[in-house]
Amino acid sequence: MRAENIDAVFVSKGYDEQMLHNTHSVRDIPVAFLGSLKSTEYAQRRALLESLSLRTGMLVGRTKSGTEYLEMLNRIKVFVSADIGMNEFMIKNFEAMACGCVLLAWSQGEEDQLLGFRDMHNTVFYRSEDEAVEKLQLLQSDPLLTARIARNGQAFAESQYSFARVGRALAAEIQREMRPWQAPSVLTRLWVKLRYGMQVPE
Repeated sequence: MRAENIDAVFVSKGYDEQMLHNTHSVRDIPVAFLGSLKSTEYAQRRALLESLSLRTGMLVGRTKSGTEYLEMLNRIKVFVSADIGMNEFMIKNFEAMACGCVLLAWSQGEEDQLLGFRDMHNTVFYRSEDEAVEKLQLLQSDPLLTARIARNGQAFAESQYSFARVGRALAAEIQREMRPWQAPSVLTRLWVKLRYGMQVPE
């Protein structure tokens, strides 16, 4: 049974602007993924990234957090995100964008627009391995397009998804006046009583 008249607040992930930023270093790594592949939860991610690596020469690796991670992100032109089956964008997406990488991300459907991502404007979406390869080839053949998407993505991340910005948005929602209590319907009260054996106040 669906809950009735519930106001939902969407709070996204963000990135630590005190640690991660564009250092304007030479980007000598054309395309890469940085992160863990060991967990069973990442089986689909690992399979896709390993296949993309074979087809494109993409670097797949890990770094320590902190300075090493910052330096590596600032060497990457296109950061490949493969959040398959997670139904949300992981924090690495925002970190890569803030550091000036072009984000090539697995589309999360409705959340793409909900977060303000725009394909081929501030990020690049793919929905299959073949589409990822095609878009990588497009980016590599058009340096001006790649640079424009990187600039737009960095500005977008900085303006919307720094920890400070996300924190302010959450604080504002917490401080909003709550709706007056609205008694649940007869059907809802009956369902709760039958399902959980609890009485719901009218």
